[in-house]
Amino acid sequence: MGYQKLLVAFDGSDGSMKALEHGMNYAKENSAELTVLSVIKNQKKSEDIPAQGNPSSTFMAGGNGMYQVAPKGINAQAERMEHVPRMTEEQRQEVINSKGEEVLREAKNRLKKESVRFETAVMEGDAAEEIDKYALAHEADLIVIGHRGLSGLKKLVLGSVSQKVVEKSNCPVLVVK
Repeated sequence: MGYQKLLVAFDGSDGSMKALEHGMNYAKENSAELTVLSVIKNQKKSEDIPAQGNPSSTFMAGGNGMYQVAPKGINAQAERMEHVPRMTEEQRQEVINSKGEEVLREAKNRLKKESVRFETAVMEGDAAEEIDKYALAHEADLIVIGHRGLSGLKKLVLGSVSQKVVEKSNCPVLVVK
């Protein structure tokens, strides 16, 4: 009968766009359910992240999260950090969801253009582990993932997410190049 529940891992890379295209085409041709998953790297614990809006500190939002612009000098920094309010768990989750939605925006636009029914999900943690967990929990029939193309020493040391998913997964995995 074919695959009926597809999970596409999406991180905004060229490889994940190709995986999205394959997943989208398969879902359209086979009336399969399509879920697009974005995994955000572990964020600092809420107690480690300064909250915004403290008048005694300057904050700026960056691509890797929120950063405090620290005063010069270790003692001054330590003294000021004692008085910085910490981000709540709810605020931390909002940052994760916001990052995930930012990554998924391009995928959503592409899928809407093609009138494909889909849902999206955002998880936090190690990409390979979270993809596998999500697929298992939601009974995915097939994981579609892009090939990042690491080579040489990087591949030996880091491995690739797609390789780890293939090794861990309990369901078939399509790696798209």
